[in-house]
Amino acid sequence: MAENDSTNGHTEAPSDLEKKIIRQIEFYFGDKNFSRDQFLRQKAEEDEGWVTFECLTTFNRLKALSTDSDVIVKALGKSDAGLVEVSEDNKKVRRVTSKPLPENTVEARQMLKAELFIVKGFQKTQALINWKNSLLIKER
Repeated sequence: MAENDSTNGHTEAPSDLEKKIIRQIEFYFGDKNFSRDQFLRQKAEEDEGWVTFECLTTFNRLKALSTDSDVIVKALGKSDAGLVEVSEDNKKVRRVTSKPLPENTVEARQMLKAELFIVKGFQKTQALINWKNSLLIKER
């Protein structure tokens, strides 16, 4: 958020639409997606980490929620995660510099693998469980 918006002093709870927008933008800039999304990373590298809302609203999932940058900015102003910030002119967003991406090294990947375990003997539609994060990852 812009400097004056970065304090989570908002009083109004986000609407359902705003929650979906927040979740989608934070997914785009989250550890797992942002580190792998070459297009988004390239766009961010072109402007000190900033990506325009004009660009982001071409992404189908965000486009389905809203293409109005004012609506998106208002939603992000209600986020408590502090993962992204909006430019002062409300035209761009970036991952906050105080939350850099985790290292993408062989050691980091091995640690992630060590956190996973596989339970066999269930149908293919059963889930693998990432115990540490309590996330369900469906096997395909």
